[in-house]
Amino acid sequence: MKSGVAKGLLVGLLQLMIVGSLAAKFAHDRATRPRVWVKVGYYDPDLPIRGRYAALQVELDTPGLFQEKPLVEDLRNETPATKSGRAAAQLTPGPHSGSARYSPVWESKPVRLEVHDGKLVAIADPKSNLTAQYSRDGEGVSRVFLQDQIDFFIPENATNVPGWHWSRDPLSHSEWWAEVTIPKTGPPRPIRLGIRKPGEQITPLPTS
Repeated sequence: MKSGVAKGLLVGLLQLMIVGSLAAKFAHDRATRPRVWVKVGYYDPDLPIRGRYAALQVELDTPGLFQEKPLVEDLRNETPATKSGRAAAQLTPGPHSGSARYSPVWESKPVRLEVHDGKLVAIADPKSNLTAQYSRDGEGVSRVFLQDQIDFFIPENATNVPGWHWSRDPLSHSEWWAEVTIPKTGPPRPIRLGIRKPGEQITPLPTS
């Protein structure tokens, strides 16, 4: 009986040591590694067992990493009516932005993350386990983001984060940002969230 209790205590002690070492590592990184604000997209995952958190998709600056490919109209779902409308638009003088649909484009490359002049920059690195994802949608709008999401956990006793709905409201034009630390390896580690309205500075959001 005593042997079983001792083994249980030993296992519990080892688990506490592992958690403590991780906390110490994160605290050391936060104190010594670069910090930077990054623009993020977010969604609210439906995983109650993991607590209250937001999954963040980090947007990246990738100078020279991806080459823009020519726009190719997507005619796979074209109907006679849309074909006639497209032909009429081409015969009418003036811009027709937004009338065409283009074939989506995706491309990914392994990268490492660095901070240059206060911006998070992705540099090509075939040995890295991080991946930058280039995406161009049917409207021809392109963006680059970190393929793996990062999770931002919120204390259970925190009040609702102000403006949690803003990024879902297209009329607000507000942007979600996150302050993160950049470890030597691995993805960014979020510290806090912020909102930036057009023409304004980033406003950090309280989480308690």
